[in-house]
Amino acid sequence: MSAVFISRSVSAVDGGGQLTERNRKIVNSIGFDGGTYFFEVSVDGYYEKLVNSVLGRPYGFGRSLVDRLKSIMLGGGVQCVFIEHSLLAGYARYIKRWNPDVPIFIFYHNVEFHYYLHKSRVESIFNVVMLLLAWRNESIGRRFADHHVVLTRRDGMELKRLYGIDRAKVIPISLPYLSDQTDSGSLVSSGYHLYVGSNFFANIDGLCWYIENVLPYMKTKLVVVGKGMEFLRSKYPAVLNLEILGYVEDLTGFYRAADFFVNPVFVGSGMKTKTVEAFRHAKTVLGCKEAFVGFDIDFSGGETAFLCETAEQYSSAENEVLSDIPKYKFNASAKAYFSCYLSDEVVAAEFRSYFFEVSSNVSP
Repeated sequence: MSAVFISRSVSAVDGGGQLTERNRKIVNSIGFDGGTYFFEVSVDGYYEKLVNSVLGRPYGFGRSLVDRLKSIMLGGGVQCVFIEHSLLAGYARYIKRWNPDVPIFIFYHNVEFHYYLHKSRVESIFNVVMLLLAWRNESIGRRFADHHVVLTRRDGMELKRLYGIDRAKVIPISLPYLSDQTDSGSLVSSGYHLYVGSNFFANIDGLCWYIENVLPYMKTKLVVVGKGMEFLRSKYPAVLNLEILGYVEDLTGFYRAADFFVNPVFVGSGMKTKTVEAFRHAKTVLGCKEAFVGFDIDFSGGETAFLCETAEQYSSAENEVLSDIPKYKFNASAKAYFSCYLSDEVVAAEFRSYFFEVSSNVSP
C-alpha cells in the first residue's frame, strides 16, 4: 500500500522550505510498502493566482498534475494522502471525489487567512487575492480533510474560530540535531548579538522597531544576517553599533560567536523558525511574546530565554547575559529544550505515534 504527498515546490533555505522538507521526511519515515507518490505544485505567478482565485481552483492548479493525481487515486492502493500546506487544501475536494474513503492529512504552516490578513495591511493589494485563495482552500480543507496538523495551540484555536475545526493536532517545528560545538570563544564576549531573518514584512517591522527604539540602549553591536536585508544599510547609515551582512551561506560561525540572539517580532502565525534555530545553536534568545508562541518556557528565572517587550527589558536582559557569558553564550538550558522538544527525531516519533493512533486501519 502507498501514500500521496502533495507540497509546494519551494527552496529549503527559508523556514517554510525547511518545514516542507521536514514533513516530507516524516512521511517517508512511516515506511509505506508501496512507497509514497510525491507531487510538487509549482508556485503561481500573479496572473495564475488571480485566475485560480476567481475560478475557485486550488493554489498552483495544473491540468497535467490533476490528471496524474486522478490516475493514481483511481488506480487503488493509496492508503492516505498528505497535503503539506493549507493553500493546497483545495486538492482535497478532488481526492475525495475519486476516493471518498481515503484519509487526508493537512499540515498547516500558518493559518494562511490570518497570515495574509496581516500581510495585506502592510504590503500590496495583491495580498487580498491571496487572502481569498487562503479562505477558499482552508474552507475546503475543513469540509474534506480528516486530520489537521498545526504548529501551535494558537493556530488550532484560530482554525476552530474561523472554520469550526476542533480536532487539530499540534506538532511543532523541528530541525536536525547539532552536536555541541563549544570552544574557548564560548567563555568570553564577542561584543555583538545576532539577528537572522530575510526581507519579509513581519521581520522588517520588528527589526526596524528594535534598531530605532532598543539598539541605542544596548552595549553590544547588532549583526543582521539575512537575504535582502542589505537595504537597511542606506536606511540606517548613522547607526554605529549596527552591521548588516545580508545573505550568508553558513551561519554556524555567527551563532557560535554571538553573545545572544534577538527576535523582535510583533505579528505572525505559526511558529518562529528562527527561535528554534537559535535554541538549536544553544543561544539565549531575547524576544517579544510573538517570538515564543508555541514554546512552553518559564521566563521567571531567565534560564532559557528572556521575554522582552520594551527597550528597558532588552537592556536589562543584555546586562544579565553579559554578567555571566559562560552560562548564557552557550546556553545549556536552551540546548536541552531543543533536544527534548524540537529535534527532528523527537518530533518525527511524535507524529508517527499520532498517525498510527488515528489511522488504526492503516498498516504501511
